[in-house]
Amino acid sequence: MQQILTGWNFFRVLRVIAGLAIVAFALDKGDWAIAAVGGLYSFMAVINVGCAYNASCASQADKYHQRANAKAESVTFEEIKS
Repeated sequence: MQQILTGWNFFRVLRVIAGLAIVAFALDKGDWAIAAVGGLYSFMAVINVGCAYNASCASQADKYHQRANAKAESVTFEEIKS
């Protein structure tokens, strides 16, 4: 409950309003699937979570670059004369 009541900022309010607008337009057209998506979007804004909550989908770019640099440093070249 504390998470719902605290931490409100402009973008969080904007997400709630956008989600409610999606729900309103979808219900006006009778499209229940889009209304459900808008409801989910509003609900995620109210409880202040997102698709990438807690950096759960962060890439491992630093580890990749470290491995690539280590491989590049270990390569030795040999000149071949014909």
